[in-house]
Amino acid sequence: MKKLIIASLAATGLVAGSFAAGAAANAGTGTVVRVVDGDTLVVSINNGDHTIRLLNIDTPETKDPNQPVECLGPEASKYLEGLLPKEAQVRLEFDAERHDKYGRTLAGVFTADGFLVNAKIAQQGLGIPVEYGGNRKFLPPVQAAYEEARAAKSGLFSEGVGCTLPAQLAETTKGLATATAAAPATTSAAAGAAAGVLATKVAAAKALRKLLNADKATERALLWAGLNCRVGQARIKSG
Repeated sequence: MKKLIIASLAATGLVAGSFAAGAAANAGTGTVVRVVDGDTLVVSINNGDHTIRLLNIDTPETKDPNQPVECLGPEASKYLEGLLPKEAQVRLEFDAERHDKYGRTLAGVFTADGFLVNAKIAQQGLGIPVEYGGNRKFLPPVQAAYEEARAAKSGLFSEGVGCTLPAQLAETTKGLATATAAAPATTSAAAGAAAGVLATKVAAAKALRKLLNADKATERALLWAGLNCRVGQARIKSG
C-alpha cells in the first residue's frame, strides 16, 4: 500500500511538472527594443531580438512602401511607443500558432503592471479585432475593448478626426443640409446645376452610411483601407 501511495504521488508530481513546463513554454518575458508600428514591435528575449506581432488586433498601415499611410496609422504607432517605451519589461503569451508567414512571433503582450497591450490599442479606437488562423486567445478582450471605443466614439469612430468614416459622413451631411437650404435657382440652368450638386451629396451620404453599417466581414477592409490619409492631416489625441 505504501509503495502504491508513493507511486501515486510521483505520478502526480510528474503531471504537475508537465503542466508547469507547458505553461512556461507558452509564455515568456522580454525587454522592448523598439516599436515598428501600431501592432508590431521588437523585443529582446534571452539576448536575441524577436519581431513580435500582436495577436487579434490590426492597426492601420504606416510602413508598406506600396500603400499610403492609412488613417490613424501614425497615432497607433505613437500610442504603442508611449505604452511600451524602449527598455520596458513585457510578458508574452502565445497561442496555437507561434509564428506567421513572415517569421514574426505572434503573441499577447502584457505590460509590467499586467495590462494587455493588444486590448489597450483597441480601447483607444486605434485597432480592429482580427483572427489569425487558429489564434483566438486574445480575441474576446480585444473585441470588448473595441466596443468600448465605439461607444465612446474614440479613434476611428470619432467625428473630430478628418479621415474617419464618421467625420466624412458628418461633413457630407453638413454639405447636404447646406445644399438643401440654398436659395431657389432663378434660371433653369442654375436649377439643373443645383439639382446635380444635391444629387451628388445625397449619393455620397448614402454611400458613407452604407459603409458605416457594413457587416463584420467587410468592416476591417473598409475602416482602414478605405480611409487613407497623409502625414499632416487631422490627428487624434491618443492620450
